[in-house]
Amino acid sequence: FQITDDILDFIGSEDVMGKPVGSDLRQGIITIPVIYALQDRLRGPRLQDIINKDIKTENDWDEAFSIIEDTGALNASQQLCDRYLQKAKDKLH
Repeated sequence: FQITDDILDFIGSEDVMGKPVGSDLRQGIITIPVIYALQDRLRGPRLQDIINKDIKTENDWDEAFSIIEDTGALNASQQLCDRYLQKAKDKLH
């Protein structure tokens, strides 16, 4: 469930989630989607720069969220979740 929650943190709405989009990252919590995005050779360094800034603007957050989406980090996270789910199902059979 945790990986799904990590994904929803970036794609869910504040009304549904009960917290602002990207709230984990805003609190300094590095989740699976962020880890995947940081591994991107082209945009990962920029995301790291944003994370390392002492004071972040709303534009910084918007850029960070765009990087996470554009690098395919959310899809990669979903694929990881699906693999764990399949492993769990296989263990039950």
